[in-house]
Amino acid sequence: EAIKSLSSDAKKKLIESQEAWLKYRDASLALVTEVNKNTGSTGNFIIEDCRVTLVKKRVSELKYILSGPDAGPAEW
Repeated sequence: EAIKSLSSDAKKKLIESQEAWLKYRDASLALVTEVNKNTGSTGNFIIEDCRVTLVKKRVSELKYILSGPDAGPAEW
């Protein structure tokens, strides 16, 4: 609903921001994967935990950004 209310310029900036974040996410996960490539199932857990944490943080960021002036303090 919040996205529907954005101006066309704001929607464009949101898309640009999300594209940049996806590159960041992929690069971060590539690093975590490389660092943990020889750690077996423990490494797989660390990689998945990192992926989930990155996505949860991004969701929180977007909720905060799109909630408007009454958002209150950021929680991430």
